[in-house]
Amino acid sequence: MDTTPNATMTVLRRAQHVLFAVLVIVAAVRTAQSGSPWVGALGGAGLIAWYALGPLTKARMWWLGVLVAGWIALSVYGADWVWVAFPLFFLCLRVLPTPVGQVAVGALTLFAAAGFMWHRGSLDVAALVGPVIGAAVAIVMTAVYDTMRADAAARAELLQELLAAQKELRESERRAGAVGERERLAREIHDTITQGLTSIVFLLQAGGRTHLSTALSTAQSSLEESRRLIAALAPAELNGRPLADALKRVADDSMRVGLDTALVVDGTPYRLPTSTEVALLRVAQGALANVRVHARASHARVTLTYQPDKVRLDVADDGHGFDPHEPPVGKGSGIGLSSMRGRLGEVGGILVVESTPGEGSALSAIVPATEVPA
Repeated sequence: MDTTPNATMTVLRRAQHVLFAVLVIVAAVRTAQSGSPWVGALGGAGLIAWYALGPLTKARMWWLGVLVAGWIALSVYGADWVWVAFPLFFLCLRVLPTPVGQVAVGALTLFAAAGFMWHRGSLDVAALVGPVIGAAVAIVMTAVYDTMRADAAARAELLQELLAAQKELRESERRAGAVGERERLAREIHDTITQGLTSIVFLLQAGGRTHLSTALSTAQSSLEESRRLIAALAPAELNGRPLADALKRVADDSMRVGLDTALVVDGTPYRLPTSTEVALLRVAQGALANVRVHARASHARVTLTYQPDKVRLDVADDGHGFDPHEPPVGKGSGIGLSSMRGRLGEVGGILVVESTPGEGSALSAIVPATEVPA
């Protein structure tokens, strides 16, 4: 069942139309029975016909004035026509502005009461109370409807604002997802292809047959990484292997480009979620790349420690060190440490960097232990 203000207004208007027609027909019949059939017939037909023109005319106030004037003339002729004032109350409140409509209802009330008393020839309390009650009911019902309509309009506006906010939220989430995906791809490219190409540049600059062979191997690895990025974004070094094996491959690659790199595994290894193992692997790759490019180190040590509640990856070197609060910024290194922190943050981990100028540096990546069943 439709209970909206528009539906309520439709019901009220139909009731008003029926009430007007019934009261006019009753007044016309009683006028005809009292010996004035032509007055009853013409008066009733004229009022109903003019009333029916209301929805078709744009000059609503002029139309209402003619209708009220016709009602006044017939009310002067007979008391039965005075009863038509009740639907006119609603009509005045609907057509006229609120203050003007209420004044018009007051004037019609006084005229109706005066008409009843004039036709009866005496002061009758009922003749006064009836029109007053009818006018009060019309004013209250119209006020209630106006309040309902205003509330409905406010709710509709709030609904539109809510829908707009939901749409904007969806767009924001979509944009945030796109930005996050771009950042993730940037880290993937930086931690794999960019670092591989950097190593190739160093090797080619060094020259020599051995270095050229190593450069070729590194280029092939970078090509493999680029194909993996296009295909599935799952680290080629892992590919079903334990994390320690993948780190061993990274250490061997570092050895081939001239950095003496040792790998130590402490504790009993267990499987971690793929995203966590990827993060640790990329941190190791990035840290060793930074050592090669910035630290001027001869030796590096990668330690993977498995503890019951966490897994820790440490990368230490004997290079010249740096101020952790002002990390070195070189060509192509702008997203190194921030990339590592971003990766670890996504899996609930943290990054700790310790270094003193002239005394080497140490980097620690700590992630919570979330063991994956074998």
